Amino acid sequence: MMMVPPEVYDRVAEVIEQQGEFRFDYRRYLESLKTSCAEVGEKYQGTHGLRWNFAQINVRSAQELEMGYFNALELTSNRMGHSRELVTEHYLR
Repeated sequence: MMMVPPEVYDRVAEVIEQQGEFRFDYRRYLESLKTSCAEVGEKYQGTHGLRWNFAQINVRSAQELEMGYFNALELTSNRMGHSRELVTEHYLR
């Protein structure tokens, strides 16, 4: 399971304490993501594209460290919060 870094958690808690809730402008977020992708030369594929890239890079990196495919898949699956490796394997196609 991926954990939220403590500094992010603390900042969100601070905003909730000050404002009573935590909200963000989703359209602004998507525009920022598009801009960031353009700046680094990546194809924009929305938030889900980030998960897709993470899965592929993480499995490949684990295999380069001589971890077998199924162990690399299990590691990546756990990091993505999936309960089954087959779900993660979808991202590798």
